[in-house]
Amino acid sequence: MKAGVSLIASFVMVLAACVAPAGAEEFLMSTNQSTINNPRAQSFGHNVTARSIVDIVASNDLDQFDVVWINPNPTAADYNALRTGSANGGTLETYARTGGTLVLNVVGNQGNQADIAPGGIDFNRSVIHDNETIAEPDHPYITGAGYGGAQLNEGMFVNWFNTDHGWLEDLVNGATTVVKNVDGPTWVEYPWGGGTVIVTCMTYGWGINGARAEPLDNLIKYSASVSGAVCNYLIKKSKPKGGCGACPPKGGNYASNTPCEDVGECAKKVKTVISCPGGGNGTCKIKGKRTSCG
Repeated sequence: MKAGVSLIASFVMVLAACVAPAGAEEFLMSTNQSTINNPRAQSFGHNVTARSIVDIVASNDLDQFDVVWINPNPTAADYNALRTGSANGGTLETYARTGGTLVLNVVGNQGNQADIAPGGIDFNRSVIHDNETIAEPDHPYITGAGYGGAQLNEGMFVNWFNTDHGWLEDLVNGATTVVKNVDGPTWVEYPWGGGTVIVTCMTYGWGINGARAEPLDNLIKYSASVSGAVCNYLIKKSKPKGGCGACPPKGGNYASNTPCEDVGECAKKVKTVISCPGGGNGTCKIKGKRTSCG
């Protein structure tokens, strides 16, 4: 009897070791500049498949992945592939539009790049920077709330040698600028159909210091959490500041990007300031009432 119990216990232990941990997501990550980022995602319990950027764009199975992640420092051919995949009807655009989480780290050394994300966002490579400003201090990427992340501060974005290689332009309507430099946005997020797109031009996993510490960890953890439900709010008040002419209307929906599994996990009310949608000047002061988790 003892031998039988021992055998069963051993089988259970082996079975448990083979099962992915709770919350594990399927990541498809590019092979360029991947020595830090890909193993880090695996260390958090996620399943990582690695392919070149060209092969990712050519793939017909992107819907099998929760997160598609493009690492920094693409080649000229890679940028061309990103343009193809991000165009309307392209594989990356379709993946995001049909519910996927697309993370595009477009920073590189190939000069200015146009239309490298769904909606036609551009990367301006004119000037590099070694510090950033947090534009959305209440954003989950910054607070770490809801997915076991760290609280980030601006000191963590200093001197990544370099922290960024420029800024993002021609943002789509509804884009939220979370981090920026003196010239423009460097970390933006926006809904695209049923999915989410995150575009950065900072040197995650390529630079040093914070590029390989909490800011990177939060990006991986947050992108994994975005593939789930988030807290939604009915907008009760929406007030433009600084000349923003594109604030979401009263009565509209505000998706907070705070992960949740049940509406009871969401704060009953939200009061926050968001960047002007579409990258315009100013901000929007929003107050809302909880409606759903979804």
